[in-house]
Amino acid sequence: MKVSKRYDAPATPYQRALTHTDTVRKAVKTKLTKENKPLNPAALQRQVQALCAELLALTTAKQKAKPSPAVRAKPNDSTNQSSRAS
Repeated sequence: MKVSKRYDAPATPYQRALTHTDTVRKAVKTKLTKENKPLNPAALQRQVQALCAELLALTTAKQKAKPSPAVRAKPNDSTNQSSRAS
């Protein structure tokens, strides 16, 4: 037997809260509507991007030149050359 899955239509949490009639009170829905009405998703996205760009500029401007790592001696290099009597 083949099982076909049915999904709900995509919705934001705000939209889902408005559709629930039995679990969300009317006062809460009214409050959510008042809070959500003035929001503009495109403007919010632009603000977030501008703030991220500003933060990136601040962090890159404050970074100092990274110190170069200390040069380590190779295994066959030694500070005291051994002298062998041949």
